[in-house]
Amino acid sequence: MRDSISVSLGVLLAGILLAGAPASAQDEDEGPARGLYLQGAFSMQALGVVTSVAGQEARLGFQNGANGPFAKEVYGGSLAGGTFVTPWLAVQGRVQILDSGSTDASLDCTAADLSPLCAALGLDPILYDGRIDSTTFIYGAQAKVYPLNLLTDGNGGLLQPYAFGGVGGYSISLSPTLGGQKTSARGADWLTLEVGAGLDLMVTRHIGVFGEINWQYVNVSSNGLALNSPNNLGLNLGATYRF
Repeated sequence: MRDSISVSLGVLLAGILLAGAPASAQDEDEGPARGLYLQGAFSMQALGVVTSVAGQEARLGFQNGANGPFAKEVYGGSLAGGTFVTPWLAVQGRVQILDSGSTDASLDCTAADLSPLCAALGLDPILYDGRIDSTTFIYGAQAKVYPLNLLTDGNGGLLQPYAFGGVGGYSISLSPTLGGQKTSARGADWLTLEVGAGLDLMVTRHIGVFGEINWQYVNVSSNGLALNSPNNLGLNLGATYRF
């Protein structure tokens, strides 16, 4: 599954880079570059509720602490590559890799209230009495609209707010350790829809920093399980380089 994700992202980013090559040659007096760009960021996701188990709100992650087995926030990084199609419209591909925690508590996937969530996560209907580590992958393609560039015919200046929307995938990989032995990773993949807004602060024509917030809808209930499709809120803070 991870190999197919990597290949798909590679093809997507290669296509973006090839498509944007003609836009990278601009005069120095045109303000921030509007060709190809790369972004790296710290990422955080506040996970929405999937179901309720024994009075606790269950999410797509585990809590590394004493507040119960289900995490509210996960942390990691993101990498994006894209290009400006016009001075006010950009397209990009992005992947996020997040540490969604671990649990050392027993996870009884035979229990009636927990079995739907376990099934959605790809876990067998058994008692997991060891450690479970989890990693979340979020990947997709987005379109970004820069309204100031649109209103000023591409001369938006160093402060460049934007709005974006896109579609992609949301995957969670779980690695159980039972009886002291780590078993093969299990997991699940779902469709995700994403919208958000952010700000590029260009320090020079080519180098800048950015921050953005996003809202993600993860469609985990499409297979008829008794689960909610969670609404996650995210944050990306990082640096950008425009070629």
